[in-house]
Amino acid sequence: MEETTMFQEKLRCDISEVKAKGCYNCEQGMAVEFNCKANSKMTVAVRCGSQLSTAVCDYTNPKTNTLVYAEEPNVNMNCTAYCLEETVFWIKTTLKYLPSHVEYLQLTKSTKNVVKNWISNGWDFEFPHLGPLLKKMWYHWEITISSIVGGIFIALLLINLIPK
Repeated sequence: MEETTMFQEKLRCDISEVKAKGCYNCEQGMAVEFNCKANSKMTVAVRCGSQLSTAVCDYTNPKTNTLVYAEEPNVNMNCTAYCLEETVFWIKTTLKYLPSHVEYLQLTKSTKNVVKNWISNGWDFEFPHLGPLLKKMWYHWEITISSIVGGIFIALLLINLIPK
């Protein structure tokens, strides 16, 4: 009877240094950059919430990225990278608001094109989520109150300077 030895390498991917930046509720989405180390170079599936994307894991150059879309500014998202074993990691960040018409302003070069693109795209403006702004204002309440009182004072001064 012949004896056979079987060797099976478990392919794991270790995820670290997760950074995310971008905008919420926008076409550009959130760019998620992270280190993904594996025993050999491989493409892995990455699931964040209900979204599925891919990333490349490697031993020599572990820095990789993927794209995720978010509808809210405060992101605290559970993600899973699927190697032979699942690796769970978290994305925690606050995204910026980017109105859709601002994209057109940044892409065009001349004033003529800016106005043309801005009008032709129907002014599809959406108000941003005010939660992060209100949270900052609440945290820095002294500055907020000083700014409001200062603004009222300046407005009253300007009103009194207008000739009647």
